[in-house]
Amino acid sequence: MTASWSTRRVAVALVVALVACAAVAVVVFPRAMPIVALEQNLTPALARAVADSFAAAHGLPRDGRRTAVRFEGDDDVQTYLDFEGGADTVRSVVAGRDHALFRWGVRRFTPGDAHETRVALAPDGRVLGFERRLADSTRRPALSADSARRLAEVVRTEWLREGSDRWRLAASSYDTKAGSARVDRTFTFERADRRLIAAPLRLVITIGGDVPTAARRTAAVPEAFERRYREMRSANNQLSTIAGAGALLLMIGALLVLRHFARTGEIRWRESWIVGGVAGLLALAAGVNQLPLAWFDYDTATSAGLAQASWVAVAVFAGLITALQLALTLAAAEVVSRRAFPQQVSWWRWWAARGTRQVAGRVLTGYALAAFGLAYVALFYLVTRRVFGWWVPTELVDSPNLMATRAPWLAAIAVSLEAGVWEEALFRVLPLSLLSLWVGNRPGRTRWMALGVVVTALVFGFAHANYQSWPAYSRGVEIFLDACLWGALVVWLGPLATMVGHFLYDLVLFGLFAAAGTEPAYRVSAAIIALVALAPALAVGWKWWQQRGLVEVSDADLAGGMAAPEPPPALEAAPAISLTAMSPRARWMALLLGATGFVLSVAGSRSPTLGAAATASRSRVLAVADSALAARGINAGDWTRLARTNEESFSDWRRFLVEHRAEPMAATLSTSYKPPSWWIVRFVRPHGPVEQRAEEWRVRVLPDGRVLDVRHVLPDAAWRDSVSVDSARAAARTALRAAGIDVPMLMESRQTSDRKADVKRARQRVDIAFTYSDTTVHLPGDALARVRVEFAGSEVVLVRRSVELPESFRRADTKRETKRIMVIGGCVLAVVLLVVGGIFWTRNRRAARRHDHLFNRRRAVVTLAALGALQLLSAANNWPATLAGYDTAHPWSRFLAGEALQTVMSLVLLGLVAALWMVFDGLRRRVGMPLFAEGEDSWRLTATAGLGLAGAQATVGGLVALLTGRRIPGAPSLDSLDGVVPQLDGVLDLGQSFFIGVLLLGIVAFVILLAARSTARRLLLTILLGALASVAPGVMVQGEITSSHPVLLTVLAVSTLPLAYLALRTWAATNVAAWMIASLVATAMHECGALVRATTATAQFSAIATLTTCAGLFVLMRRLSTRWREASS
Repeated sequence: MTASWSTRRVAVALVVALVACAAVAVVVFPRAMPIVALEQNLTPALARAVADSFAAAHGLPRDGRRTAVRFEGDDDVQTYLDFEGGADTVRSVVAGRDHALFRWGVRRFTPGDAHETRVALAPDGRVLGFERRLADSTRRPALSADSARRLAEVVRTEWLREGSDRWRLAASSYDTKAGSARVDRTFTFERADRRLIAAPLRLVITIGGDVPTAARRTAAVPEAFERRYREMRSANNQLSTIAGAGALLLMIGALLVLRHFARTGEIRWRESWIVGGVAGLLALAAGVNQLPLAWFDYDTATSAGLAQASWVAVAVFAGLITALQLALTLAAAEVVSRRAFPQQVSWWRWWAARGTRQVAGRVLTGYALAAFGLAYVALFYLVTRRVFGWWVPTELVDSPNLMATRAPWLAAIAVSLEAGVWEEALFRVLPLSLLSLWVGNRPGRTRWMALGVVVTALVFGFAHANYQSWPAYSRGVEIFLDACLWGALVVWLGPLATMVGHFLYDLVLFGLFAAAGTEPAYRVSAAIIALVALAPALAVGWKWWQQRGLVEVSDADLAGGMAAPEPPPALEAAPAISLTAMSPRARWMALLLGATGFVLSVAGSRSPTLGAAATASRSRVLAVADSALAARGINAGDWTRLARTNEESFSDWRRFLVEHRAEPMAATLSTSYKPPSWWIVRFVRPHGPVEQRAEEWRVRVLPDGRVLDVRHVLPDAAWRDSVSVDSARAAARTALRAAGIDVPMLMESRQTSDRKADVKRARQRVDIAFTYSDTTVHLPGDALARVRVEFAGSEVVLVRRSVELPESFRRADTKRETKRIMVIGGCVLAVVLLVVGGIFWTRNRRAARRHDHLFNRRRAVVTLAALGALQLLSAANNWPATLAGYDTAHPWSRFLAGEALQTVMSLVLLGLVAALWMVFDGLRRRVGMPLFAEGEDSWRLTATAGLGLAGAQATVGGLVALLTGRRIPGAPSLDSLDGVVPQLDGVLDLGQSFFIGVLLLGIVAFVILLAARSTARRLLLTILLGALASVAPGVMVQGEITSSHPVLLTVLAVSTLPLAYLALRTWAATNVAAWMIASLVATAMHECGALVRATTATAQFSAIATLTTCAGLFVLMRRLSTRWREASS
């Protein structure tokens, strides 16, 4: 053994180090880390009682069937105070009564009912605010503005015990609810004597009709700080993204390791799946344990049963992902570690060898390592915070939400186990073992391994850089220094010590909440966490006591001494499929269907589109936007232009019109109140301080080049003279007339006021907004056509039209959509599980019938390089649209670097294509289907079969298109116009879509052929998977598709199945190349139709370019077929 643990001196030294480090951590940690202590007078039960008492005293409804309680923090305000004032400022605010950074929320509600009551409480039991939620349709008598204000002052002074001498009215608003005409008035009061640094303290009270409906306390964090903080966070995120690229490479490496060693049978799957399963079950249990907290965010518009089912599904999914990623990573790391370090104790013998000096020593080292890590972190931040002024956020040790669950300790154990095992295996064991195997016994091995330790520490450390901290590199540096030691220990002693240490380190940090209270629940949680922390030591100690001492490890327990795996049993070959020798009749049928599909594709009626036609080019849109700014006296040359297309999801609007049989309204409002698509041109200043970058102009342009609206985005600190509400109302009417809107037909229904603080100059700008209803637009179901005018001080910054759907429809639609999502998600998950399960089942039970391979290493590299080049070209072509997503809070150079890095990282999709090909090819060889047809007439057979498959698809699709139609036309597609060369958009996206589509369909087909022996069973399995796969698109377009020929459509649907079977049996069973040709021919048919129906030169050129690319791929396929035939002969 390279490391001997036979002497007691080492054990004593480790114990001394453990005790010393633990003592340092206990003493220094509270001084080094900004911890907030909170005097908690409430429990969930007490909070519920206090809220009920308040509701009863003030006539708030208490008849909700469910009650949810949750502890919440005001994270934004806490971060502001913490960063600007320091931890002492946060502690003083927490100890005071000016603003509650932490609060209890109590919610009473009934599923399906919009009415509910919420009460917010301070930790000391004070009532902070409340909400009595009324449905928009609830009618209440109206109060005048003065009467409503007097009632709001009663709420402030008598309900909330806030004296009138400290508060002044800062703003007032009103909102007329559609469907009931109830007038809700909101009054914003502001503290005159106190601010949190520069954040005004506000109390917002709403009177719904004649009753108080809400009171909410806020601290308005200055926008300048929010933007500056986002700029800082962008640096953290960029460092984390760079390190994340390294982590992604490690995951890909793990998959490659699994593929390589799976062939030799060296992977210990059983043990890996056991560990992964345990971690997955713990993650599932932790998720289920916290489900009661989810009721606080439950949307009462949805079914309670569906909500619970979705929460459970998320918990199950998280458990499955945890189990999968941990098992696969463990399997890969263990097999390469066994090869790289044969002198270390085998992973799967740790338990059996726990009574040996080697295993006991490593467990003890793990405890010492955890104590050292805690002491190191405490000393690190004690020095860096006091000497260098580094910043980390204040933390609340207590976790009342966890304490409200049945098993508060469960989350700490689950997270610590996953992190301790998975992160050690992925970030240290796997790369260092692979490096050791590569280096071997070369000269300079020590230097190579040291370099590997440093690189893995950098990746691991800076993968955590997105934690809240400053400077951006602080968290990465902290973990990097520590991780170098941990990596060296992995090379020297193996991963047992670091896994135990990592687990214990995280368990202590995640379990600190259990030390925050003295109630029984806290003590029980602390006892369970302590028992789990002692479990490794107790396991070793129990074995030690049984043996009356420790023994030396045997050779059989070493990684290099493990018995060789037994050879896998012989696999049974799948039932042979009969490769179709195409008859003359089948060839004529293929030609007939190909011609029919082509005619239907080309001669099909042009689908109508909604709204303005897409006739404006990118250059014309930019010119129109420049003119819109010039009309406002702005020189567009002083700004940087960013433009992209946008399309509204539009689904709720469509469903509303279909439900009320008002489909023609979609076309009526498509160029005014509800445009389906548009261009957005932003004028920004990406250079300079973050405060100056906040200002921008946004111009929306319709696809035909008409200006839709213009918005001026101003930072809060930009001064504009404030005006009275009446003056703003007169200016709003002037702006409406300038926008071509018929002012006399508008009815004012909402007015809001807000104060924007200029922190540097200690002044506030009043922003006012008016919302009008257009009485000339008559919409069904209490929907309203709205016009909104926004002011920044005295400047009109926006005039925009929109449609407001009624609350009753939105709630019903939310319930329906939740059901749709659950159905779609369940069907997709069922298909994925069936196919993936079929892949694993056939892999272990079906032997290969063919041993031909299309790709050698050179061909694979060339193909992946070509796909990667296309992907990069596509990203470059879409670069203008990428730039249009720029967040002005981020520095321009950092944004560009981040987007470029993400573009490069997207090449990981090539790994997905390669993985799909490997699965596809493995299944193909088990089925026994050739890649290319064999014989003299092979290419003609392949082309004819591909034509038949594509013709069958095009024929069915064309007939369905003739017999059906959308109730509401779709929006004109603008996506391709985002590109630098929009004509190439279809060409650049063709490569991966072509490969991935064929591979996915082929995998499903092969799984069916391998899993089912008889034709009847294959047909049944095909119908099952087809039915599940068709549910998703069927549910998505439900209600939007109509047909004037339902009988013919039914006949077509019934005849589709035998036609599909005929096509698959006659043409698909010839060779794989026929499927690829079918994909090319289908694409070509579609592009021919697009070419005939194109209305612009751009669309015509795009179709021609895609057709040319399809022809080129067709020629390439023919050459491959010829070479294949020559090589085979």
